[in-house]
Amino acid sequence: SYPLKWYLTHFVYLLLFMFGALTEKFQGVFSSLRGRKTLTEENVSDAVRQVRLALLDADVNYGVVSQFIKRVKEKALG
Repeated sequence: SYPLKWYLTHFVYLLLFMFGALTEKFQGVFSSLRGRKTLTEENVSDAVRQVRLALLDADVNYGVVSQFIKRVKEKALG
């Protein structure tokens, strides 16, 4: 059996990898929106879809993602 320190170290590396991948996906979404003079409903819908997929890929609970996306759409589109 491995020592606890070994498990904790690998767990931390896994978390850093997962957050790094999620951060890269979010940066991609925001860079696609950056530089636009106006945001259309289509732009917002596409960005929200990408965020939803990124969160689900990161194994965030489906209900949490759905509630988050619903609130983001309400704020972004009015």
